[in-house]
Amino acid sequence: MRFIADHMLGKLAKYLRLADYDVIYPPPRLDCDKKQLAIDQKRILLTRSTPLIRNHPGPQYLLIASDKFREQLQQVIRHFNLHLDPERFFRRCLICNAPVSEISKERIRDRVPPKSYAAYDQFCQCPHCQRIYWRGSHTQRMMDALLRLVAPQS
Repeated sequence: MRFIADHMLGKLAKYLRLADYDVIYPPPRLDCDKKQLAIDQKRILLTRSTPLIRNHPGPQYLLIASDKFREQLQQVIRHFNLHLDPERFFRRCLICNAPVSEISKERIRDRVPPKSYAAYDQFCQCPHCQRIYWRGSHTQRMMDALLRLVAPQS
């Protein structure tokens, strides 16, 4: 499932990417450009903008009801029956959405903090923006946070 998120949904886009969903988050544009991009790329438009979907003909969309991030994420997951598989987390660049690929430790020596270089052996790189990722303690915290966000509240 592929999405495009409007400019009011940046955090939602980032967390869907974390869960390995393909979400583009273009810079603010005219609404018709987002709609056309969604149509051209066969993406589902996630928006908080009622005017954007008024007089609809256009892409499939979901009007996000809440301005609270947790509720936004829960709405998308419920509406599209998305499955969150921790084994698939962190396979996309959180910044530009491209799938990341493994890179040898030696090739990134000068591009990560020395402590991280010494502590970890597996690294990934975004082929588009060149950002480097590794599964440090922050990774587990983000995974836990995402799973807590979508867990039923008691």
